Amino acid sequence: MKKALAILGMLLPFFFWILWIISALLLNEVPIETTNIMINLLYIKTFSGIGFLLWVVTMLVSIIYVWREKWLTQSEIIKPSWKLARKNVWKYALWIVLVFILQIFQSELSDPSRPTTLFVSVLIIVFGVLYIRIDFGLKKLSLAIIQEKKSRAVDIFVDPEKFLKYLIAYIITWIAIFVWIILFIIPWILVALRLNMVPYLILEENLGPWQAIKRSWKITKHKAANLFALNIIIGVVNILWLLALFVGLFWTLPLFYLANAMFFTKLLSLEK
Repeated sequence: MKKALAILGMLLPFFFWILWIISALLLNEVPIETTNIMINLLYIKTFSGIGFLLWVVTMLVSIIYVWREKWLTQSEIIKPSWKLARKNVWKYALWIVLVFILQIFQSELSDPSRPTTLFVSVLIIVFGVLYIRIDFGLKKLSLAIIQEKKSRAVDIFVDPEKFLKYLIAYIITWIAIFVWIILFIIPWILVALRLNMVPYLILEENLGPWQAIKRSWKITKHKAANLFALNIIIGVVNILWLLALFVGLFWTLPLFYLANAMFFTKLLSLEK
């Protein structure tokens, strides 16, 4: 019975997705005069869209409230991370500004109305690698703060060998996620969550790309729902601060990095 429900749960979004695409395509082909057919197609399109959204909401509720283990609570991760974020916010400020600038440049260069040249393509790749580099460095800084090591803003500079390992692992991870999206084998978000600890494993244990991927998959077993719930909460906090006051992100983005680093240290402590 459980296997049947699991299979049904996996097929439902695929069914709604296909139904929505077919109805949308038919709506473009049906003559305006055939009112009844158009109304029926609109009903089908609306039904499939609502069905998919309901599936997403059900999955979110299930992951956060049903599947997550009890060892993770807000007080164990978010509260101490928030205290550390307020205390160390200045260490992140410059890099957060730089990340915003890189994202603005990438957005401008990726504008569909702008002609794509080899130079523009190279710039997009360079800015993308710089963003990954800073993100990796901020993970290193956050891990040092969580472990109560002496840390400074310039500590985001990582050993080039470790960064190369992470860059390879990053590419492999996104290829895996893309394949899962195309094949619709399992929700791609699960793959992303299970591989979320890869950068920390490279930083902490100096593992190779593939070894870090395998180990991340192992240590996050039965913990992906906890990590998902954690990042949903932090994501909501980020959105609220963004809507209320843009500068609030200078506190909430460090919270994101610190909370994930603390989650990693707790995963390691569970192995001991």
